[in-house]
Amino acid sequence: RERGGGGREREREMSTGGGGCSSSDLLEYTCDCLWDGQQRTVLLRPSERLATLCHRLAPSLAPSLSLKLCCDGEFCPDLSAPLSSLRGRTLTAWLPRYSRHVSDAAAACAAAAAQARAHYEANRIRIEARKLLRHTGRMAVALAADARAGVPRVRRGLACVPLRMWGKLALWSGLTLLARELGLGMPFLIVAAIYAIFSNLGVRDGGESAYTVFNGMRALPGQLQAEDLQRDLMRGF
Repeated sequence: RERGGGGREREREMSTGGGGCSSSDLLEYTCDCLWDGQQRTVLLRPSERLATLCHRLAPSLAPSLSLKLCCDGEFCPDLSAPLSSLRGRTLTAWLPRYSRHVSDAAAACAAAAAQARAHYEANRIRIEARKLLRHTGRMAVALAADARAGVPRVRRGLACVPLRMWGKLALWSGLTLLARELGLGMPFLIVAAIYAIFSNLGVRDGGESAYTVFNGMRALPGQLQAEDLQRDLMRGF
């Protein structure tokens, strides 16, 4: 093991086969290790596996913490592949951030969400139409229930209206249609409104009205007048 300047660590591993191997059969693989920021160099035969490279890069790691390798931007998932299958001899190695179980579960959830999103985008109009139909159906059912519950109250309210009032309403409706046919719809409505106002004024029971004009211009008890103000201001003079 040789240590160079700048905190870079250089490792050279000599691997020999059963019958021995010369240094000319070994290739140099440079790897950037992201878990400690060091760059390591390992000498291995091209026929050896990626798992051997991982073991030489981090021999002290637990077996469950398998390294992830990337060569020239291509991820290397199969650690049983030979080193000769790599595109180059410059690699990047890192540790998995989560456990395999959690990573697989997160990947499955992400894939399911992506599939659901793609299905929604492909069938958006149909899905929105179904939602609208369901919402309309629920509203129709609610309105029907409210109508059934309100029918008895409406019947009781209509029963309280005297027949004379129904006769007046029928007469007013007929006269309105006749005035419309004669082109006198607006004058008829004005005359009908004036008649309704004066016919509902009621009859005085002998008491005083709330308005002075209906009391013979007599002031109401407690009403403030100009004479009262003048008397208060001129008191003592």
